[in-house]
Amino acid sequence: MDNDPRNVNAVSGATRELILDKQIEYVLKEDLDDFKELTIDSTAVKANSSWPTDGKILIALLGRAHRLGQKLHDFALEDFKKGCIPRWLDKMDKLEFQICLNAGKANSRGKMKKHYRVLLRLGRKTIDSLTPQLSKLEKNLKMEALPPSRREILTELLHRGEQLELF
Repeated sequence: MDNDPRNVNAVSGATRELILDKQIEYVLKEDLDDFKELTIDSTAVKANSSWPTDGKILIALLGRAHRLGQKLHDFALEDFKKGCIPRWLDKMDKLEFQICLNAGKANSRGKMKKHYRVLLRLGRKTIDSLTPQLSKLEKNLKMEALPPSRREILTELLHRGEQLELF
């Protein structure tokens, strides 16, 4: 039996629902619980809906795309060129930290806008650097030349890149 955690993701929603239904049936049949009592925590909590920030999400997605591009050698393919991307990501991270430090302070709006402009400009440069590399990879990729196990893993990596909706 393969204990690869990725197999859990291969289970369809319908199958997961069926498993849950069967578990509940078993609990009821064994008289373990009757589900007639329910405890609800009604504590009021002010939500912080700004965390994580959009900037942090952008940096994380771009960093993930960059890291995935550095794993292509595992498939006998050329890794994406790093170029300025590590430096841009580092600078973006520092800008996001400055944005967080200024958030909520008096007269911080102008500083935050300035930092966000730079962060977004660097994000666009990173995307513009990664996009042609992905296009080149997809154009020259010969999936049938890879062993089936490697082909499956590479397909998943490429799918992750597509899910980022950056390319």
